[in-house]
Amino acid sequence: MHLPEEFPNERFDLIVLSEVGYYFSRPALDIVRDMSGTALEKSGHLLLVHWTPFVHDYPLTGDEVHTAFLEQTGPDGPFRHLHGFHAETYRLDLFERM
Repeated sequence: MHLPEEFPNERFDLIVLSEVGYYFSRPALDIVRDMSGTALEKSGHLLLVHWTPFVHDYPLTGDEVHTAFLEQTGPDGPFRHLHGFHAETYRLDLFERM
């Protein structure tokens, strides 16, 4: 499938976005983020893992990808942030669908 134009029409208990988010434009990433939230079962998990150093060919950095999802946490967002880990060259964040 080609995201965000296509997205599975199913419900999932786990979605993993690893090393792909920074290839999207910010508007396209927002669509993928929203579709991921809709596709997750209640209490389902979303795992993000991305390289964080700047790459001139990528529209976004790994940190920008994770920040876009963190913006959707809290009482008004669909996600609860369960765990975050930031190493020198990569980042991991685990979310739960509320």
